[in-house]
Amino acid sequence: DDKIRLGRHTMGAVYNNITIYYMDALIETIFSHIYQTNLKTNKSYAQVMSCHDIVPLVTMLAASIYRNGVPYQRACTFDPAKCIHVVEEKLDISKLLWVNRKALTKKQLSILSKSAAGSITEDDLIAYREENYKALPRTVKIKGDSADGFTIKLKVPTIAEHLASGHGWVGDIVQMVNTALGMDASQNARNQYINEQAAATELRQYGHWIENIIYDDNVSFETRDDLDSALDALSSDAETREEILKAVRKFITDSTLTVVGVPTYECPSCKKTN
Repeated sequence: DDKIRLGRHTMGAVYNNITIYYMDALIETIFSHIYQTNLKTNKSYAQVMSCHDIVPLVTMLAASIYRNGVPYQRACTFDPAKCIHVVEEKLDISKLLWVNRKALTKKQLSILSKSAAGSITEDDLIAYREENYKALPRTVKIKGDSADGFTIKLKVPTIAEHLASGHGWVGDIVQMVNTALGMDASQNARNQYINEQAAATELRQYGHWIENIIYDDNVSFETRDDLDSALDALSSDAETREEILKAVRKFITDSTLTVVGVPTYECPSCKKTN
């Protein structure tokens, strides 16, 4: 029940930690059904695949389940006051995955062309990622004009780091909730407490995207426990929290090469673009 309430009270997205419970189950299901891969490694898939790989993995799982497509309805959004036409179609899920191939270099395309089992080494994988300069570790100055300014180093986490970070964050929230449930308070008060604790540690939702935090006086936070403690403290300052979240979300957008969505289309009724 605590986890359900936490989910209701927290705004989530695919790359933060609030999705951890269903994401963990989906990833485990996907990995357990992989029979052959072109990647040669002794590590687990979660240790070598990045957080960005979650979206295409889950999309293709859905495509393999719903091979005949899924019913889809979408109302015209150009001007609801003038047009309320609803498009009804059957979607081919595999066609919803869009890859920005223009952003791929010749070297990346060459590596991707290796389709034989075990033909891509871990060195190939590293070389592939180094070609995507927007996904390379990035240092961002926070509160640059302030005496207590600091820098954060952003990186694309692996799936394993995403899962571990998510379970740690939600586990801490649940522990706080269990403490609150012992208080003589109404259900609404306890639910409010859950929401407050989730908001108080909001930066932890994206903690796995942050490699380190370094202050101008060379005080640094680099271990996972130290980073979690630092992010909990920084979450209490609304201005600092929003600046960090903005930097992390921009990095996620910049480093993303694949998205899932329906392309724009012309409404059959009003002929406007949706």
